[in-house]
Amino acid sequence: MKWNCPDILKYQNLFLSEKEYKSKDYANKMKELFPLYSSKTYPGEKFVIVKTIFDISNPLYEPKNLLDYLASWIKDKKWDKNMKIDYEEKKVTTTATFNVANHYAFYRNAVDVNATMSCHIIDNKQLMVAFTFDTYKNSEYTSTDYKPARQWEDKVCNVYPFSEKGGYKNTYAEAFTGAHKKIWAFITVLNEDLNTKFANDKKMINQLHYEYACDSLTKIYGCEPTKVIADKEMEPCVNNELRFYEGAKKLVFMGKTVSFNDIISVEIDDDPQFIPGATRTYGAGICFFGFGFYSGRTVSEASKTIHNYVVNVKIDNLKCPFIHIATGGNEPKANELCSAFEYLIRHQTKRPANIKRTGTTRKKRK
Repeated sequence: MKWNCPDILKYQNLFLSEKEYKSKDYANKMKELFPLYSSKTYPGEKFVIVKTIFDISNPLYEPKNLLDYLASWIKDKKWDKNMKIDYEEKKVTTTATFNVANHYAFYRNAVDVNATMSCHIIDNKQLMVAFTFDTYKNSEYTSTDYKPARQWEDKVCNVYPFSEKGGYKNTYAEAFTGAHKKIWAFITVLNEDLNTKFANDKKMINQLHYEYACDSLTKIYGCEPTKVIADKEMEPCVNNELRFYEGAKKLVFMGKTVSFNDIISVEIDDDPQFIPGATRTYGAGICFFGFGFYSGRTVSEASKTIHNYVVNVKIDNLKCPFIHIATGGNEPKANELCSAFEYLIRHQTKRPANIKRTGTTRKKRK
């Protein structure tokens, strides 16, 4: 799985050329590449829109996993104001305020924008990332403290790419170019993280392989599994599960396929280990110049038995004549397995006369 955004290299190279221009000249150059967009919803309004497409080669992900990852990643970047995740539309939207210019003259001016960001999955093969804003928030400072002397807002379209008649030509020129540089830096980091952290998330990849394996088995046997018995403490893996496909009369376990009619018998074998109780004393036995302090603590440990349950299944198939399933001390799991196999034996539709089917037997070793 690879994420590729051709626009990143294109615009990063463009930003590197900024040092060759004065701020107003560079803003005019950028104006040709980043025009304002009109709003169909609000006629007369114009917006800054920065939009790009990530192409996803060999996509191996579930849309929900990607949306959750994007939401978590955006939250880490402090962009999670008013965040919404729409799993049906495959979209994450959020807003955030960030600084785009700091111009120093007689007064210091700091310009911020409140931008809306959206990440939209398209056909599971592309990710569209877009940023939108239409207003600059200009704060004027007369000292080095963090309290502005005054603040006001200007529509971007009124000072695009800077105000020709106002006193903030350089400030808004830097705000216009600074906003695009900040956004493309954000997009660049997102691209890097998707290609490293998300693409190499072993837990996610294992889950996807598991889901694909399940889908493949469903296609092979033409039905969903009637029952799946698995160890919930282990990572999902079809090879570690017993999958019963009643519609196809098949059992799948450890890569082997067994017909229901080939099951002969099932047996629970318990090999318990007895650990006798003991009495132990914990504490000090300290002696100073002949004087002893023996304030020890005596603890009695009761005897206990550690069970080791094993389910043994005999099968009338030379390729897989025997299934051995160890459940350790988990007796309920052993009983669940036996009950499933007993059901299959009781409901067999074909029984060769020369093979005797039996139910469950239980052995307990001494």
